Amino acid sequence: MKISLTALTLGLSASALTPRQPPCCFTLTATGGSGGPLGQLADGQNRIGQGFPPSTYCISEDGGLTDQSGRGCILTGPTTQFQCDTGAGAMPGFSVACDGMLTYNHTSKFVACPTGDQGGFNVYVRAPLGQGGCVDVTLAADSCRAGCPAPSPAPASAAPAAAPTQKSCPPNLSGMWEVSSAPAPIPPLLSKPTQLIHPPPQFPHLIISVDESNPSKAQGTSYNGHVTSNKSTIFNFDFPASLAGKTCTLVFLLPTQDRFVTSSFRLSGSGEVVFAHLKGAATEETTWGNMPTWTEDYGMQSLKPGNGYVVTSFACPAGKREGYVMGAMLPHKDPTSLEWFQDYNPEPIGLYVSAC
Repeated sequence: MKISLTALTLGLSASALTPRQPPCCFTLTATGGSGGPLGQLADGQNRIGQGFPPSTYCISEDGGLTDQSGRGCILTGPTTQFQCDTGAGAMPGFSVACDGMLTYNHTSKFVACPTGDQGGFNVYVRAPLGQGGCVDVTLAADSCRAGCPAPSPAPASAAPAAAPTQKSCPPNLSGMWEVSSAPAPIPPLLSKPTQLIHPPPQFPHLIISVDESNPSKAQGTSYNGHVTSNKSTIFNFDFPASLAGKTCTLVFLLPTQDRFVTSSFRLSGSGEVVFAHLKGAATEETTWGNMPTWTEDYGMQSLKPGNGYVVTSFACPAGKREGYVMGAMLPHKDPTSLEWFQDYNPEPIGLYVSAC
């Protein structure tokens, strides 16, 4: 099976919000490397500069934003540009913090990048690859801020620091297969990655290819993963009820080729890939055209053989089936092409979930 990822419309994860009577509306003012009111082009692109009047945005209980024209505000994939589109559903994940700053996924950091049009700046969550002149900004709302919690009382006496443990949750996987010439000792735990991920990681129960160049064709299930400029891979994981109360970690493992007996991989290009959580799980009939929307963007990883990567950690959704997607970072002058056989013998390769 050949599988991968390109530009998708991102749906974003819901933040915990202080309850308020919806809708609550506000204007936004940028400060930082670029400043001024946040206005809009006629098509709903949010823009700093160029003399646009302030636009009004309204926030719902689940953190979705709509603009003054009723358009749903989204972060486009994969560039994460902040804009409001006709017909788009408002993506959750935004909130107005107690200091008045607009946040997405609990962070108030946004990025403004020049458009080349009369000193205007577009707004992103992260700077697009190859885009120059980008600066960090924050977006201050003139109303709708949540109440700040009261500060916690200082403890009567500081508790002694806990002794460090060999295992961490989530584990730090970077470089776990690499042999270092440095004299610093490497814990024996790192010599066998399957010991590092304990208990043993869960294998995905369905791996599905979707192809933008053939959006209505169902590729069916496979044991292979394939990421290119026009394909993406969807993974289903079933979380047993026994994981209730535990922390789950999504990890991508890419040993060096010499560690395989029954598996293999081919990697070319930049190695940069993105991961996201889907609104629903895939089926064998899932295609590019009907695949579930993104609900949370986990950002970019730059893959290099001989490493394991922590994609994200979260409270285990015990008793549920969840879908995750992986694909190439686009646009890119040297897009990633990665194909592998998802195997666990004797070294794991591919996307897994561990719990602790």
